[in-house]
Amino acid sequence: MLNERVFRSEDAPVADRLAYWQERLERTPAPVRLSSDHAHDFRATQRVLDVGAVCVWPATFQSMVSRRTPKLIRQSDPEVFHLSLVVSGTAPGRWGDHEVVYEPTDLHVNDSSVPWEIHTGRSPATSVGVEVPKALLPLPRHAAADRIPRRVSTREGIGALLAQFLTQLNADTSCYRPSDGPAWAGSCRAAHTDTTAPGAPRAQGGAT
Repeated sequence: MLNERVFRSEDAPVADRLAYWQERLERTPAPVRLSSDHAHDFRATQRVLDVGAVCVWPATFQSMVSRRTPKLIRQSDPEVFHLSLVVSGTAPGRWGDHEVVYEPTDLHVNDSSVPWEIHTGRSPATSVGVEVPKALLPLPRHAAADRIPRRVSTREGIGALLAQFLTQLNADTSCYRPSDGPAWAGSCRAAHTDTTAPGAPRAQGGAT
C-alpha cells in the first residue's frame, strides 16, 4: 500500500480557495505561479502518492494558468523530470516561442529546470503526473532542454505501458508498493529516452 496524501481546495473557505491553492503550489520543491478566472470559488483536488523516490500525483482542477518562471527556477529547482498523462480536458502550453496543445491520452514530458506556461481549457481538467529525480535517469543534461516540449505516444511501446500504469494507479493504488519506485523510474527513463533519441520529434500542436 502506498502512502497517500489528499489536498482539496474545498478545505479552505470559498473566498480563500484560490489563494490556498496558490500558496500550496508555491511551497512545492518546484514552485509555480497560479492564476484562474474562478477566483470566487476555485475547485481543485490533488492526491500525492509516494512510490519510493518517485512521486505520482493525480489531480483535477478548474480552468487555470500555471507558470514556472526563471525566477522560480532560481528560487528552487529539485532537478526532476515531470511526465504527465492528460486524462480529460486540454492544456495548451508554451515553452519560449514554442506552443503546443495537449489533449486526452497525451503523455508529455517536462523539466523542472526549464521555464514554461500551461493553460487549461474552460472545462475542468484531470491529469496524472509523475516526478522522477534526474539522478535516476542518467541522460545528458542538455537532452531535456533541447527536446522540450515533447509528446510521448501512448498508442504503442513504452508510452502505452506507462499510460496504462498511470491509469491503473489513478483508479486503484492497492496493488502498488513504495518499493516499485525503481521500476517506475525505469519506465520513465525509457519513455524519456525515446523522445531524446536522435531524430525524435518535438511535440507538435496548435498555438493558443
